[in-house]
Amino acid sequence: DLFQAQRGALGASAGDGAPYFDLLIKRIEADPARADEYRARFFSAGASVIVMTSISNQMGSPNFSVYAACKAALRSMVQTLGLELIPRGIRVNAISPGPIATPMWNKFGMPDEVAQAVQADVQQKSPIKRFGQTDEVARTALFLASDDASYIVGQEIVVDGGMSLL
Repeated sequence: DLFQAQRGALGASAGDGAPYFDLLIKRIEADPARADEYRARFFSAGASVIVMTSISNQMGSPNFSVYAACKAALRSMVQTLGLELIPRGIRVNAISPGPIATPMWNKFGMPDEVAQAVQADVQQKSPIKRFGQTDEVARTALFLASDDASYIVGQEIVVDGGMSLL
């Protein structure tokens, strides 16, 4: 089983937990404080929970204080749930993406020329001088969900082209 939490959007793969996914989402929406309990109830030993955080949880980012605080809370939750759920054979880890080429970059309500300037500035600041691609994050998630990551629990893998090193 795989359970992924990202920006409030939740997804699951096929497996024993999949038939219960709609019920799980309804319960989490109704009672977010008990989300971990519902995840544990619906996923079997060997399951992998992957939470998307952000490099903003580790580095300052003007005008994103609430966002960064929420992502830092998720990072803390991953560590706590990692310890709480591993006795049941459920691994919990996180992926912390940096700037990734997604439509999000055009949804900040800025004029196109301003959005393009912001994106160019971010790319210039990046040690790798480009945005990450969604498939780079997806491959990290596949790794964390695989048996190759069976000894990884409560960790956050940073996928940011070196941005968090600055």
